Amino acid sequence: MKTKRLYEMDPYQVSMEAVVKECILQNEEKLIFDQTVFYPEGGGEPGDKGCLYIENEPGEWILWTEVTDTREENGEIVHYVKKPLPVGTKIRGEIQWKTRYAYMQNHTGEHMVSGRVHEKYGYDNVGFHMSKDSVVIDFNGELNWEQLMEIEEEVNQGVDDNLSVKVEYPSRDELSGMIYRSKKEILGQVRIVIVPGYDSCACCGMHVAKTSEIQMIKILSVQNHRGGVRVEMICGRDAREDYRKKHEQSVEVARSFSVKPYEITLAVKRMLEENSRLKMQLSQVQARLAEEIMDRMEDGQRTIVLTEEGSDSILSEGCDPNQVRRLVNLAREKAVHVLALTRGNKEKEYRYIIGSGEDARVLAKEMNEKFAGRGGGSSMMTQGSLFGNGNEMEEYFKSITGEEK
Repeated sequence: MKTKRLYEMDPYQVSMEAVVKECILQNEEKLIFDQTVFYPEGGGEPGDKGCLYIENEPGEWILWTEVTDTREENGEIVHYVKKPLPVGTKIRGEIQWKTRYAYMQNHTGEHMVSGRVHEKYGYDNVGFHMSKDSVVIDFNGELNWEQLMEIEEEVNQGVDDNLSVKVEYPSRDELSGMIYRSKKEILGQVRIVIVPGYDSCACCGMHVAKTSEIQMIKILSVQNHRGGVRVEMICGRDAREDYRKKHEQSVEVARSFSVKPYEITLAVKRMLEENSRLKMQLSQVQARLAEEIMDRMEDGQRTIVLTEEGSDSILSEGCDPNQVRRLVNLAREKAVHVLALTRGNKEKEYRYIIGSGEDARVLAKEMNEKFAGRGGGSSMMTQGSLFGNGNEMEEYFKSITGEEK
């Protein structure tokens, strides 16, 4: 006899008493019961987690182990556990209801969004995944943000209308006359989930009984994906928590700018514009200063090294790469070989630019081999990254360019 699927009869049932009918100890410890309230992973919905209790004395249940996942394997409902139990053991199982209910809210909300998108635009839901953070839906057609905001408004009206969510098990004859969504042809009994006016879909997942239980449907983002779009959304308690966190952050940012929360966008825009203006001014000042330093350098040098370290450094910290290349070209008028070194993002990483009147590629190859680097370019200029000590890089460059001769 296959495991009796209590979750299909009542998705609100959080506990059950059952008997272990099989214990599997290959690779991982798994248990199969005669009946279960634990939903197995499927249809984009994660499997239930929870706890198992055993009877210590009549009427006294003690915690035995956790159910870390539930899956359907070879037609059976398999519960992944941390400790096994002998066949025939009577247990009491409880699911993590708070997590299950959040999935029910999100899954029902996803049905309403996918159904309305299909009705208005004819697009299919070709990918669906729920996690503890959000719901992701892939549609095989393009939707923009304005269209999705219209969809959001419409489905939230359905939430407010407190519609009854129906689950039907039609016969093959009844099914042939029904219009419903399905990603694939289903053999055997088909389970149809109906949200009146919004969706009718073949689905094995868990759903709320009334749309008002969803509380709120919020679309978070949309991006192009494989010729269609990938939509991220969230519902219910998860949507409230998402709003709470974002509101706290917006209030904190607004306080930093001394503006109201709804004025953040303009404040940030002004800050970015001012920051861009100041960066341009700084770059111009740095360029003039570097050129003055270059003018004071003697002509005919063999090697010049430009760094952002030390009291006599020419490059400023965080110097723009375009400016560094410009300075290398200026220095090339004074010397045969020029090396510019700036700090990279990783530990002991340096970015380099080499300019040479002979062959910069030969110098870059030697530097790369010595300091685990990579990069290349033309005979006149190369660039890349090196790893190690900046002073050692400077001394090695001078040695291979023959400055000591």
